[in-house]
Amino acid sequence: MKNVLFKVGILAFVLLFGTMIISCDDGGGGGGGGDSDWINVTSLAQINGTWKGIISYTYTHEGINYKQEQEMTYIINASARTITVNTKMTVSQSGFSNDQWTLYTSSLTPGTQTITEDGITYTVTIDTTKRTITTTATIPPQTITDADIAEISSSGMQISKDGKKLKQHVDGFIDDEGDVIIEGRDIIYIKQ
Repeated sequence: MKNVLFKVGILAFVLLFGTMIISCDDGGGGGGGGDSDWINVTSLAQINGTWKGIISYTYTHEGINYKQEQEMTYIINASARTITVNTKMTVSQSGFSNDQWTLYTSSLTPGTQTITEDGITYTVTIDTTKRTITTTATIPPQTITDADIAEISSSGMQISKDGKKLKQHVDGFIDDEGDVIIEGRDIIYIKQ
């Protein structure tokens, strides 16, 4: 199962956790007009609550085409100084010959499997007919330290003036050969 996450899911988790505790979503919800619609996040109280978004992207890596969609929900309790993360990621792949697909999936077990590792519960559903792998991860509440708050404040994260959207730039992903797999982008989360 760990192999599955590294083979097809690691890119989304890199985006998810790569900017620290919070990464946001590219949205569909729009980001407002211009820079004057946003203010810098300077305290945990500004981002208290539940934030949700969906990010979709496609990329090609080593000749295989990937389409990923990730739903992410963050529950931030400013008074308790905790964050809970839930994420669901679906990856579809194409570009394999039938022999390549058979070889690729030979180490995978079709159906649904659940494991818990380092306090995170992963559920992976592999549909070899549709060539999709759906991964959900639930991360229990994590304590937010003063250092985390300082990093959030200095990360460039912004909140809309109406308090309904979060925005942060997320760096892209470059593979070991230096090829850009996913371009950097501004990510938007909507308050629930």
